[in-house]
Amino acid sequence: MRARNIVEYVTETPYNVNTSFLNQMLEQYAADKANPMSQYTLDVNIDPDTDLLGKHINDLQKDINIIDGKFYGVLHYVRNYTGFSGNPDEQNGYYICFHVTYDGAETIKVNGVTLDEDGIIVIIIKNTAGEPKAKIEITKDGETFTDEISFGGLKYEGAGYDDYMGNFKPGYIPPIRPFKGGK
Repeated sequence: MRARNIVEYVTETPYNVNTSFLNQMLEQYAADKANPMSQYTLDVNIDPDTDLLGKHINDLQKDINIIDGKFYGVLHYVRNYTGFSGNPDEQNGYYICFHVTYDGAETIKVNGVTLDEDGIIVIIIKNTAGEPKAKIEITKDGETFTDEISFGGLKYEGAGYDDYMGNFKPGYIPPIRPFKGGK
C-alpha cells in the first residue's frame, strides 16, 4: 500500500481524523528522504556501565539533551583521563559522550575521527567560550554528507581555581557544600 493510499483510506473512515497532519507527516517523510543527513540519529542514552576509555558516562556529564542538533546539560570537569589520550594536554577538561547512527552507513566520522561499530564517541571540549561545534561526516553508497552539531547549550562545572590565571575558569559552577557553622 502506498503512503498516499493511507491518507485516502483515512479520509473515507467515519472517524474524525486530521488529514492535514497526516499530509504534513508525508511531506516531512519526503523531505527526509531527499536530505540524507536528516536520517542520522544522535543519542546520549549510554549505559552507565559502559567503559568509556576508563571512565563512565556519569563521570563526564549529566542531564544531557539534544534539541535540533544542539546539546544541553552539564559537563563535569575530569582530571587525569589518561584513557582518552596519551597527550597530557588532553587528559584534563570537559568531555562529552554521545552515540551516532545511520542505517547502512559505510563510515561515520565526528571531527575527523572514524567511529567504531558501536557508534559511541567521546570528545573533549577544548574551548568552552562561545558555541563549540563538531562536524559529522557520513559516507553511504560512496557519497559523503556532512552536518554540524552545537554544544552551545552546555554548562560546565567543577573546574575550580585556575592556578595559572589566579581566577575562576569561564563557566565554573562551584560545588554546593553544606554549611558547617562556626564559633
